[in-house]
Amino acid sequence: MEEKTASMEQTTLKDMRESYGLQEATGYDAPFVTFTWARWQEMQADVLFSFNRFQRAIEQRQPQLAALVILEMQEIAAEMHKEVYAWILEKGLR
Repeated sequence: MEEKTASMEQTTLKDMRESYGLQEATGYDAPFVTFTWARWQEMQADVLFSFNRFQRAIEQRQPQLAALVILEMQEIAAEMHKEVYAWILEKGLR
């Protein structure tokens, strides 16, 4: 029993991953046509931050600020539309 416990303690996560044949996609090759990986991550953070800003504007009864936040979010959505359109064009799915 002690031998089994000792061998388990020496097994690394890398060893376990290899023994189960688990692989993860690593690196920063973005699967996008127009976005870099850095821009994609930035957009995700911007959207979350915008939701918080929108909520605060509503709570503070600032409709002009809430509308501005929504316009900023629409710019992000427009970027996403451009990405999809570029992907459609690249794949010939018109």
